[in-house]
Amino acid sequence: MDKYNTTHICTYIDSVKELLKKQKPEDEVYNEDYVRDDKDEECESDYQEQKELINKLYQDDFLAVFGLKEYYDDRIAYVLNGVEDTINSCPGLKKGLMRISHVMNTDTNFGVAYLFSYNLLFYTHKCLCEYIKSGEVKEDTINEWYDNIEKFFEESKSDGDYL
Repeated sequence: MDKYNTTHICTYIDSVKELLKKQKPEDEVYNEDYVRDDKDEECESDYQEQKELINKLYQDDFLAVFGLKEYYDDRIAYVLNGVEDTINSCPGLKKGLMRISHVMNTDTNFGVAYLFSYNLLFYTHKCLCEYIKSGEVKEDTINEWYDNIEKFFEESKSDGDYL
């Protein structure tokens, strides 16, 4: 596959996990007796800044796996075609692609694009790197990817994004 960057390590996911640890529990946020103060507004501002930083990290990771510093549709489409071929050559990866394409009611070209979404880039990239480098994907790695594909469906469904 031409120019897929297997040496890049995605970092945005670690920041996401840290940010989620800092979120207030849902019951505290929506508790009628809870009174917001200035510290809450500072925390919310910090939280929003961190979310923006994480989004920037995701965008940088996304571009880096395609060997880019700036967004170029044609280049990304070209590499994604190669990614689809690579995925189709590995039964475990093909199973994940077929699953996401089926549930999202789309063809595999768009299914591959979903695999590089915010929620799945880290896991997809990890699987692809293992497969490209060694010709196989470890069972733990592929199961983690499958689990996160299912979480993607659950979150999308609860947000009303599909189906």
